[in-house]
Amino acid sequence: MYELQVEVAKKMGLPAFTVGASYTSVADRDGVEMPGNGQDAILFPQVGVRLPIYRKKYKAMQKEALLEREAVELQRENLENQLLTELEEAYKDLLDARRKVALYKRLTRLAEESFALLQEEFSTGKNSFEEVLRMERQLLNYRLELAEARTALNNQVYNINYLMGSQYETENR
Repeated sequence: MYELQVEVAKKMGLPAFTVGASYTSVADRDGVEMPGNGQDAILFPQVGVRLPIYRKKYKAMQKEALLEREAVELQRENLENQLLTELEEAYKDLLDARRKVALYKRLTRLAEESFALLQEEFSTGKNSFEEVLRMERQLLNYRLELAEARTALNNQVYNINYLMGSQYETENR
């Protein structure tokens, strides 16, 4: 659009020549008895020249259109950079969420094994009930952290799909 505005401004700064004609019909006159009354027509030839004297106006219009085009291009570039930054941050958060899911899966598995061992030792009388409860609380805490990490992972997958314009459903991981 701005390129066309530059072209329009250039063409407005050029001399313009016009050639044409005007046509006027004459109506009947009342009270006058003439042969052919009201059947006359007058044709006026016209010739015109427009010389743009103040060229600064047109040069300013051209410059304005060029600067507006540049401003739009810079805004587009800025928007692309912002989206790219958001996408990179979302990807970093996705990788972080994947690491947390893997960590809490491993910690949950180890806590389950430890809990099973503590239960066996409690049944033989080698451990106290508080130790079993402490390990069960730790296991529940790890499971809760795992669920939160999975939620964060799914949120980041959704965020990346949103930024990329995808309409895919997020998978539960």
